[in-house]
Amino acid sequence: MGGLMHWLLASPLLLFVAWAWIDLFAHYSPLPNYWLDALLGLLLMAGVVVLPLGVAAFWLVTSFPGLFQHVGWDVQPLEPVRETEAYWVRYV
Repeated sequence: MGGLMHWLLASPLLLFVAWAWIDLFAHYSPLPNYWLDALLGLLLMAGVVVLPLGVAAFWLVTSFPGLFQHVGWDVQPLEPVRETEAYWVRYV
C-alpha cells in the first residue's frame, strides 16, 4: 500500500503538470482540434517526461541502495548472504 500512497500524494502535482503541458501543446500545435491536441499531448508527456523519469528514479535508487534504504523497492543481492556480511554485498 506504500506505493499507492506515493501516487496519491503526487497526483495533484502530476495533474497540474499534465494540464499545463496540454495547454502549451494545444497552443503551439498546428492541429485545429483541441481534443486531438490533448490526447497527443498526454501521450507525448507520458513518453517523454513520466516514463523516463520513473525509469531514471528506479535506476538511481537501485544503484545506490545504501543511500535509499526505505524507498519501497527490494534490491536483491547477487548471491546468498549471511546477516553478518550484509554490509559487504555488491548490488547490481
